[in-house]
Amino acid sequence: MALRVRRVRVLGGRAEGWAAGFEVLVGRREVAEFKRRWPVSGLGKGPYWFAYAANGDLVDAGGPRGSSTPDGPAIVAMSHDAYRYGECKMARRRNCRRVFEKGE
Repeated sequence: MALRVRRVRVLGGRAEGWAAGFEVLVGRREVAEFKRRWPVSGLGKGPYWFAYAANGDLVDAGGPRGSSTPDGPAIVAMSHDAYRYGECKMARRRNCRRVFEKGE
């Protein structure tokens, strides 16, 4: 599983009522890469996903099945990297993977 971005028209669940946005799925390999930058993050193996409203607000997130989404600086940093990756893909720019891998 790799990084994937999906455009959504109306976000469901807790995000219900928000306008169009996108979701980013961060696969296990990408979680492992992220954990090399954050070695004591406390994050599981993944995958993790993040849902963003059209204005960029994080409106929902989830982690591996059967676990709660962790909190703390590592998951916040991953959500920022995922947002930048998703924003890059939605704008149809190139080299978006580097945005996530380098945290640029």
